[in-house]
Amino acid sequence: MTTSGETTGSGAPRVTPVYEGAAGEVTGIAVRNGVLGVLTLGFYRFWGKTRLRRYLWSHLSFEDDPLEYTGTGMELLVGFLIAMAILIPLGFLNGIAEFAFAGSVVLLAVSQVVQVLAILFLVQVAIFRARRYRLTRTQWRGIRGGQSGSSVKYALMSLGWTFVTLITFGLAYPVERTRLQRYRLEHTWLGDRSFAFDARAAWLFGRWFWAWLLLVPTLGLSYFWYRVQEFRYFATQTRYGNLEFQSDLRTGPVIAIALLYLLTLGAILAAVGLAATLLLPGLLSGIEAMTSDDEAAIQSASEIFGPFFVLVVLALFFVIGIAFSAARLAVFVHPMLRQLAHSLSIVGTEDFEAILQSQQARPRRGEGLADAFDVGSI
Repeated sequence: MTTSGETTGSGAPRVTPVYEGAAGEVTGIAVRNGVLGVLTLGFYRFWGKTRLRRYLWSHLSFEDDPLEYTGTGMELLVGFLIAMAILIPLGFLNGIAEFAFAGSVVLLAVSQVVQVLAILFLVQVAIFRARRYRLTRTQWRGIRGGQSGSSVKYALMSLGWTFVTLITFGLAYPVERTRLQRYRLEHTWLGDRSFAFDARAAWLFGRWFWAWLLLVPTLGLSYFWYRVQEFRYFATQTRYGNLEFQSDLRTGPVIAIALLYLLTLGAILAAVGLAATLLLPGLLSGIEAMTSDDEAAIQSASEIFGPFFVLVVLALFFVIGIAFSAARLAVFVHPMLRQLAHSLSIVGTEDFEAILQSQQARPRRGEGLADAFDVGSI
């Protein structure tokens, strides 16, 4: 239940979003999506992603009213097919360029740099467009979300600030994060009203400097501390109409979630190693028999280690993929979503009845480029 009855010291009402999903149910969706994805040669992934989003959205509520996800698997599939129709010819052009410039080291190097930059640019375009799709398919009390702005401008900003961060050995990272967050939030809408964002990178720089210095001594844990500080600061600098945001997110639970996720991945990899150890002797003996001069041994090995071994290896790969997916959702995404949602407080009052429905054009197809590059989010 939301804590809509609480008030701040100034008397303003305070409401906390609530996430009520269950790890077991999230794991079940992940396993089901993985199995059906294998049986349909990957085509079910678009409907599986839609099913997962509907579950997560419907279990995240504000003022006792849950979010609603209205996207469809068909929209995601159509978007993916259109993206592939663009990317496949680009891949052919790249192959032609490499063949044409094979005799010149300089031209080949320039061609490869252009290719990498083009991919990085398209990835950022994909991330921004995927966010637009998800927002336009998200509703609360029937009020639809939206996103304006240019994906091309966002991609150029992202590449530009990434370059600045690289040449400053990471010190410009808070500036990069703040500028991109400002562009995202100031172009984010709920109904006919947009969000406002007033953060300044200067507040974050000192905290990032210490986290940057301690990255190696703390084995990267200082980065988590910084991201928690950043999340809390960004929350306080975000507004929607008369509503202000706060967060009391703590570093300890975030690090615990990350470490548990890493341990889970390690356990999966250990199980994979054990399975490989058990299969390896049989594979080696099969190879030895099939390369011998004994025709009977060759015939026996080909019957045993032919289709059977291939099926076992394929099944192992499928199980590994499903295990990694389920672990990511149940051990990382699910608890992290709970931590982030329950750390937030939304302070103030807003006349939601006066908010008009967004008139922004909705994309008719899904996040094709994001699916093609496997980026964006859940």
